[in-house]
Parts: sequence; structure tokens; C-alpha cells
Amino acid sequence: MIITCPACSRRYIIDPESLGAQGRDVRCSGCSNAWHQDPASDMPESIELVESVSVIPTEPKEGAAKLPTAPTMQQKRTLVWLVITILATVFIGGGMFARDHIVRYFPTLEPFYELIGLQITTRDMGFELRNLLWERDPETTLPILRGEIRNSSSTARKIPSIRITFQNAEKCETNDCTLAQMVENVGDERILPGDTISFQIGLKNPVPNGTKGVFVEFHTP
Repeated sequence: MIITCPACSRRYIIDPESLGAQGRDVRCSGCSNAWHQDPASDMPESIELVESVSVIPTEPKEGAAKLPTAPTMQQKRTLVWLVITILATVFIGGGMFARDHIVRYFPTLEPFYELIGLQITTRDMGFELRNLLWERDPETTLPILRGEIRNSSSTARKIPSIRITFQNAEKCETNDCTLAQMVENVGDERILPGDTISFQIGLKNPVPNGTKGVFVEFHTP
């Protein structure tokens, strides 16, 4: 707003709000003349002042609870692969450690375990030892064991090895009675269900002195 001194005609630029609604007394700085200056005719009777508001982001207070954030797609993929890895580990581990029981009920899986180099400790399941007979080799005079192995299971099975144990007692459930022990592989082929094969095992050493019991059984590694 521009006001003019009525005495010397000096002009001033003032803030119209400084006059208020009723006007006020002012003085000329040039001639010291004083007069009452009315507000401008178009000035509103009251002016509403609005303070500007600045939005400042604030840091969360220490100890304040934080809202959980939604997992990202990468986190979801990581979780899925973690679950798959755990399930695969449990499945493979269970298949390895429980392979004896698995082959017992699913004999057709035995070739799979043999392919990956895992031995089955229940190979004697489904086999029978028959017609065992001890003879002497006429040339070496060493004992020879003859017998038959029958596959009584419902699937073709690999021939198990035979273990012969010499003990100094007729009945002994511990290894304290064992004088000597030998394991012989009698064949690598498979026996069809219901078939029987003959085998022969020649001892390479004489029967140990003090032997009172000889036990023949399938070898379970």
C-alpha cells in the first residue's frame, strides 16, 4: 500500500495490515508531519492468517514397536527353496538310513541301492540255506562246504555272501567265543523267485584248534 504525506507529498510503501481495521496515526520521516491514515477501502475487516506447515520425517523413537513389513519376492523364493531343500534332505536321508526296511518291502529297489554304492544289510531276507554238507578236499585235505541257496522272495535278488564262523563253544552269542571267521562271495548273478543255486566254498586254512561249533549264515555288512 502507498501512502502520501499531506504536508510534503512524500510517499511511502507500507504493509496495509499494519494499519489495522480502524487505521492508525503515522508520522512523515521527512517533515515530521503527523496524520491519521485510514486503511485502504478494499481491505477486509479481518484477515485470517494461516501458518505454513512443513512436514519433517521423524525417526522412530528408541524402543518403539515396528510394524512387520511384507516379505519381498526374493525372500519368498528363498523360503520356498529352503523348504524344498529340507524336504529333499529328509527324503534322501530317510531313504539311505532306512534302506534295509525299504528293500524288505520293496525288493525291486535293491538294484538302485547297489547302483549308487549302498549295501543292503538285509539281503538274507527272502533267502534260505539248504542241504549244507562238509567234505574234505582229496588233494589238500582241507574242508569244503557245499550247499544250496533258494530265493523264496517274489522278485529276483542278488546272491548274498556267506559267512562262516568258528567258535570254541557250541552256543555263544558274543564275539568272545569266535576263533576265526571268513566271508565268501558265492556269485554275482541274481536268483529268480523260487529258484535254487548250488555253491561250494573251499577253506584255505585248516579248522582252528579248539573249534566246537561252526556257524554258517548269510553275511550282513
